Amino acid sequence: MGRRMFVILLTLLLVFVRGICEGSPSRQKTAPEENTGTRVIEPVTVASRTDRDPYTESRLNADLPDKVELFFFYIQDCEICDELESFYELLSSKLPNEVRDTYPHMIYTINIVTTNGRQVYERVTDAMDLNRLTLSPPLLVAGGRIFQGLETISNNINEAFLTAGEDIFLNKRFYNPALRKTGNDLFADYSINSDHLTLVYFYRIVCPYCEMANPVIDDLPKTLVINGRDVPLDVIRINTRSGNNSERIIAFFEKYQVPDEHRTVPIVFFPGVYLRGQEDILRDLPSRLPGLAAEGENLLAELLPHAN
Repeated sequence: MGRRMFVILLTLLLVFVRGICEGSPSRQKTAPEENTGTRVIEPVTVASRTDRDPYTESRLNADLPDKVELFFFYIQDCEICDELESFYELLSSKLPNEVRDTYPHMIYTINIVTTNGRQVYERVTDAMDLNRLTLSPPLLVAGGRIFQGLETISNNINEAFLTAGEDIFLNKRFYNPALRKTGNDLFADYSINSDHLTLVYFYRIVCPYCEMANPVIDDLPKTLVINGRDVPLDVIRINTRSGNNSERIIAFFEKYQVPDEHRTVPIVFFPGVYLRGQEDILRDLPSRLPGLAAEGENLLAELLPHAN
């Protein structure tokens, strides 16, 4: 009788413990996706699984998107090795709701060991012309760029999100990784007017020195008086962390023969000269602007196409 009672009590205890584990919110949140392998994080809360293929809705190869989209690819092939849980914690600390609320967005978490998740992973990486043999999840795709490993994702997700939002909603641009631009067409979407003075400003969103220089750039006059005539001033702003803009700033560094120690942002390029660093920009840009326009040969004209 005692042995039978012991077995009954042990069975009830196991059932009770199992019920606690399965009812735990964190357990539910990180359980493997049995069907699609894809889940959606809404702007504020975590939503349930979705049967949609987020890649076909992402407009990666279409016109300007209507929201910022982040794709987090991870491997969930055992119940105690949980990269998704780490990603949720990373989101809370590095991309909290107040930052996410800046722009309309959608965040997809995709388990690539499932059938649907693998299909999405292959489509996104194929569109970006990436060799999957060189990739090792977890991965984050944002604004046409890819970040590999939780540490790298943690260090870049905030800036990647804000940069993608700035591109879409402020600059009305969107980096399409399927459209490779090299050589002469690298600046095809930027142009200069020969009757205007053009200034090119390279910056980063999270750069504190750029934040100091931004007000000076914002307050530049629309027109300058040069040699007794009014000349319109055009300012081209280029975020170095957007799309392939790192290639663009390197092209400027090479053309202007910028020393390695000066190859940082913020930096402003004129037809013949450049000003680098917030101190030089704050001190010299407003007062020297008319004179800077006439210094040296017009290197901008060699880099940027002329407007029709």
